[in-house]
Amino acid sequence: LWNYGLILANSSIRVGEARTLCWKDIQLGESPDFGKYIRIWISCTGKTGQRRQSIGRYTARRALERLRENREDNLDPDDYVFCSREGKPISNFRDIFHAVTEEAGVQFYKDGNTTMKHSPYSLRHSYITFRLRYTKTPDLLAIARNCGTSVAMIEQYYADVMPQHYLEGLL
Repeated sequence: LWNYGLILANSSIRVGEARTLCWKDIQLGESPDFGKYIRIWISCTGKTGQRRQSIGRYTARRALERLRENREDNLDPDDYVFCSREGKPISNFRDIFHAVTEEAGVQFYKDGNTTMKHSPYSLRHSYITFRLRYTKTPDLLAIARNCGTSVAMIEQYYADVMPQHYLEGLL
């Protein structure tokens, strides 16, 4: 669960995309400008039905390496990354995720006047929020493409964390 969470929070992939992720879909990369990263090829089973790629940060790469190092089986290119010992894809981590967040005292968050429960999908929201909030000059198109979504969706749902100069352009 720890590695799963780090990969989702640092690569922008959706929960359903992680479910079908195989080892052959992952490429380790390194660049002088960006350091170590992972390139994840998302199959057509995602939300859009289009094959796309997502670039994951070093933290996602390290979590993936750790997952691979600690595994004794299911390491062939066609094997699922998140699978049971029998090689079957894990349908979801929702129950264990809720148990862990409850134990940590962070199971719920406020969205306006509504109290909502965190879910594994919250990790994707964290990725987008962090890229907007902590990147000096975030490139909305690059973030949207990495997430397999549109700039309009980023603007609509993340205006509260976008840098002020972007908001001024939207008003």
